[in-house]
Amino acid sequence: MIDEIEKAGTRSDYGRLWDCLLGFLEPETNARYPDPALQTNLDLSHVSYVATANSLDPLPNPIRDRFRVVTFPKPSADDLDALLPAVTADLARERGLDQSWIPPLDGIERAAVAQHWHGGSVRRLRRIVEVILRERDIRAPRN
Repeated sequence: MIDEIEKAGTRSDYGRLWDCLLGFLEPETNARYPDPALQTNLDLSHVSYVATANSLDPLPNPIRDRFRVVTFPKPSADDLDALLPAVTADLARERGLDQSWIPPLDGIERAAVAQHWHGGSVRRLRRIVEVILRERDIRAPRN
């Protein structure tokens, strides 16, 4: 799994990941890939590679040609109700809580999220929900 392949290994002082990856992906070379550390040939022909990218533009054509490209649309405001439960579940997990300890957003809270998130970045949606949950905790009645 290579996350954000368009950014991975692009520093010139270490070499580019794309350059060595070509040998792993090419059927003529991946069955007998020479590993300099182990000083032997490796059979990489049964290895599957999955990569993510935010943009295909920086990737050279030889890399693009060796992957099957599956494009996912950015989430839209219509996806909000489907995304909110997963976002709150992630936040609960990070807090070490069972998801049942964080009730779903009420109508006012959901409206506030909808007002500030019109689609796009799920990270931004997550930050908005974090703020709402923090405010909910601050304003919660204490005994």
